[in-house]
Amino acid sequence: MDSDQPNFQSLRIIRDNTLLISIASEYISENIFMEKFGKEIKKCLSVLKNDIISLKKQFPGKFTQEVNTDGIISSFENTAEEMLSGSEEIKNNCRTGKLAKSLDTDVDKITEAIDKIWHQVKGSDVKYTTSDSIGTFFDRLNIFSGIASLLKGIVKVLFIIVIILLAGFSYLYFTMEKEAPILEENKEIMAFIEEEKIVLQEFENKKADAQKELKKYKNSELLRKDKIAILDIETRIQEINQDIHKIEGQIDAHNKTMEQNNEKMEAIRSKPFLDKLLKQ
Repeated sequence: MDSDQPNFQSLRIIRDNTLLISIASEYISENIFMEKFGKEIKKCLSVLKNDIISLKKQFPGKFTQEVNTDGIISSFENTAEEMLSGSEEIKNNCRTGKLAKSLDTDVDKITEAIDKIWHQVKGSDVKYTTSDSIGTFFDRLNIFSGIASLLKGIVKVLFIIVIILLAGFSYLYFTMEKEAPILEENKEIMAFIEEEKIVLQEFENKKADAQKELKKYKNSELLRKDKIAILDIETRIQEINQDIHKIEGQIDAHNKTMEQNNEKMEAIRSKPFLDKLLKQ
């Protein structure tokens, strides 16, 4: 996907788990690890479904090209259920690489499907039906029929507007756009970002310690317990990476909010008094 396209955290975790399964397939075939990865993928699929639904809701009208993600999700879910079953067949598939290949294929398919949905949402390629066009036609007829009534009451409307403007001037003055609330919000965001950076550094330190621990097993004959220990460390690093990605995402979101606030303040400064008063 392009850099400005949705990068769902749920899909990223599934992709990372698939990579780990392909790297350490022999060790993950053990029941305890197979079940752990199966539960993680199943949990992420539930979140991914909601992510895709939310993305589709951003699109007005009807898609010109319907994208079926349900079949791909169903394939994922079947694989996750097989992993949870711990059957000999799924263990063999894990050892031979078939499991990783199946997951990788579904990851590519769902990524491509999300990409297609995103391009339609971004391009707002709306396909209107005949009923939509008819509805629009009758809406226009209603507008024209209301013009006569509007013209008849225009004098009354103007009189009411004058009264509202006079009576509401004080209210508008005290509620007009000001920089102070935005500045205060930016201060709170900056404080929160600093706290997040401290937590982020703690996770980075934990990751560095785990990587050092992992290096101890290099260039040596590994016993079964050593292999299990390696997998445990790699799993720990994966979980730390997920926490790091989450915090980095939060920091990026807060930085964008601050940028938007700065743009708002600049716009307020450039507005004449009357525009501020009327919130134009």
